[in-house]
Amino acid sequence: MYGDLGEVMEGCNKRPSDFPNFKILTEDYVNRCTDLCGKIMRGIALALGAPMDTFEEDRARDPFWVLHVIGYPVVYHANGKEMPKLENDVGCGAHTDYGLVNQEDDINALQVRNSDGEWISVILIPSTFVCNIGDMLKILTNDLYETTLHRVINSSPKYGVCVAYLIIKVQFVLVGIM
Repeated sequence: MYGDLGEVMEGCNKRPSDFPNFKILTEDYVNRCTDLCGKIMRGIALALGAPMDTFEEDRARDPFWVLHVIGYPVVYHANGKEMPKLENDVGCGAHTDYGLVNQEDDINALQVRNSDGEWISVILIPSTFVCNIGDMLKILTNDLYETTLHRVINSSPKYGVCVAYLIIKVQFVLVGIM
């Protein structure tokens, strides 16, 4: 169907050639994130009163994942003065994700909207992950879990980086709602 381009969602990953360990390190990181997500999903299944493997086996074959490395520039000029209209300087506008886990650095730029519609800053704990309830989990739980609306506003005086690992453990499979 796609000729030399391959099938949908298939293809070689582009990696920098200047960093010989990049492939090994990123593949190890992805494997660890995939394992972490599996553990989280087993815990969620148990919390729902379902068997631990509810989100695995036939329903979770060939999970789809994406690893994003996202940079958020500072919102201050080099002279330390704020840029005009700081409240409008959003590194990433309000959105939901389809997958499950993000790892942020230490700039505390992530904000989530609470049930009252207020934006609250996520206080990051070093060397931890932010577990994001994405669209996938909302659908699988028949809206029991609500998708997390979030945004990024980097008001820090330093450049911020987010490594976002997003996984869909159930794809192209007909599943019943819980």
